[in-house]
Amino acid sequence: MSTRGEKTIVAPVPIETFWATITDYRAYPEILEDVKTAEIISREGGVVVVTFTIKVFLKGFDYTLRMVEEAPNALTWSLVSSNTLAQNDGGWRLEKVSETETRVTYWNQLAAKAWLPKSFINGLARIALPSMLKRWTTYAERRKTPKA
Repeated sequence: MSTRGEKTIVAPVPIETFWATITDYRAYPEILEDVKTAEIISREGGVVVVTFTIKVFLKGFDYTLRMVEEAPNALTWSLVSSNTLAQNDGGWRLEKVSETETRVTYWNQLAAKAWLPKSFINGLARIALPSMLKRWTTYAERRKTPKA
């Protein structure tokens, strides 16, 4: 059984800044406390394969995602491998609202290979979305460079 989560916000940063933030895979451990490591395995054009190590609810595991970049409006991913997850599909949709605002939609769909507590999968897929999006927005705001 899979769990899907989706949330849309308006972030007070230009679309280019938010795009740069979500495609800075090596910075994911700085942005999200559950992500312990992020290693780029390969990059070919707009396709990037990244292995993540996360720790959620005292459980740690690795998974590898195939990220497809369509700058600056869409980043989607699909699961390449994981010992724990059977599915990890998701994405970001970015829409320019103004020069200083971006409508950000994040979605994901997760399923475990073996039984895991529902709270574990729900925590990854849905429950943490508002706080997770706030962390991304805060990080993107710090990336903004003031205009001279």
